[in-house]
Amino acid sequence: RSRGLGDVYKRQSWTYPSVVSLLTGRYPLEHGISYLDQVLGDTVPMLQQTLQTAGIRTGCIAENTFFAEHYKLNRGFDEYRYILPGHAQGKERGSDAMTQAAINFLDAHKNDRFFLYLHYFPPHAPYAEGNPNAQSITTDPIEAIPPVDDAMHRAEVGLAPMSREGVNHLRARYDENIFYADAHVRRLLEAMREMGFGADTAIIICSDHGEEFGEHGHLGHSDPPYETLIHVPFILVRGAEPTGPGTRSARVARLIDLFPTICGWLRIEAPDGLAGSSLIEPAQNTRGILNFAQSQSTHPIEAYVWQRYKLIRDSAGARIEVYDLEQDPRETCNLVDLRPVLADYLLAEALAWRAAKTSTMQTDAERVELDHEATETLKALGYL
Repeated sequence: RSRGLGDVYKRQSWTYPSVVSLLTGRYPLEHGISYLDQVLGDTVPMLQQTLQTAGIRTGCIAENTFFAEHYKLNRGFDEYRYILPGHAQGKERGSDAMTQAAINFLDAHKNDRFFLYLHYFPPHAPYAEGNPNAQSITTDPIEAIPPVDDAMHRAEVGLAPMSREGVNHLRARYDENIFYADAHVRRLLEAMREMGFGADTAIIICSDHGEEFGEHGHLGHSDPPYETLIHVPFILVRGAEPTGPGTRSARVARLIDLFPTICGWLRIEAPDGLAGSSLIEPAQNTRGILNFAQSQSTHPIEAYVWQRYKLIRDSAGARIEVYDLEQDPRETCNLVDLRPVLADYLLAEALAWRAAKTSTMQTDAERVELDHEATETLKALGYL
């Protein structure tokens, strides 16, 4: 039986700090990673280290540039493989090699207690060649912009404007890459069924960020943390072949909750100081701030999420937005001028919460010098 969490949030609108939050159970304000040239300090415990110490076999296979060796996310993994993805248009993804490596790991450790973290690159821009689903979805009968045109890539990473037809093609390419990622998950689950993995194996499928296609005047995901970027899928399955209908939970969940949740499943004591809480335990906080996220920029734009309301502010305090997520889930009506008392109250609570988190920051994040290859890869992804 599968379970979907109704409201699942991530910490950042881009990959690197979001993954660090998942693996540390902490907000970026606590682990200190917010920029491309930072590396997590050794004093912050990570999920895989906790499991490894408890005798769990740990593995990581990833085709995202933030798992390259210089980012040092490999500590605590017994087996670690970084597969260079096709970041440029015209280059194939590394997903085939990644899925096969995952199947090999599962076959080798099917009789062990293990934790395997997989990080697929699709459906991330630029949308490279090698996808069997390419151009299988159309939203306009006229190919106004070829799907691998350089102008489209420049627009999708925010370097140039794009026409309505171009945005439609871009969205279609994104959906095709979702199908491509789904095919690899299907292949992996089929292999697990053949190997006999049952209900004692938990499978979690989630995402590190969403994507914008002009909903708030932006393309990509290095933008203000609107719901399109930080409200992500979360599926939990017990066994590779679940039985019975799935269920959908209304509980708010966050990627920082995975650390204590996985420890709870494996009956391992989680370290103190985690911001996340176990999803197999009753929810503790349903009234205060339930989630925090921020964008990628020198002066990040922050989002604070309550059960119903959401506040967005820039770090200088010059920009304030308030939305009622129950009545306005697409965030189209800013309530700051319509409900100023509510806006002032939420802002005061957000600033107090932020001050409490930063006062307990436990990090010795280091700066890392990015070489030419790393810099060019980040440029291809639109991060520089």
